[in-house]
Amino acid sequence: VMDGVYYSELLQIYGGLLTEKHKSVAEAYYSLDLSLAEIAEENGVSRQSVSDALAATRKKLDFYEENLKIYSTKREINAIIDENTLKETKLEKIKNLVGEV
Repeated sequence: VMDGVYYSELLQIYGGLLTEKHKSVAEAYYSLDLSLAEIAEENGVSRQSVSDALAATRKKLDFYEENLKIYSTKREINAIIDENTLKETKLEKIKNLVGEV
């Protein structure tokens, strides 16, 4: 489940970088919670084909996150925001994390 939540969030961030096929299969699996068999039946392909497409999609999403780090940066910013410190301290930490804009 945690894996599913993670990839669902990566899909929201990087979905526009995926092929339409990979994006639609991943959305069906992670967002709509359809099974491999249901996705396969809807697309007229084998369950293995769906499994392969999901594996390729996870690999691409992992690659994008490793290189762009949008998800991890967002989590770090949210953690800073949740800290019980002064607004100025939070702002300084966020500036240090992302650099001056």
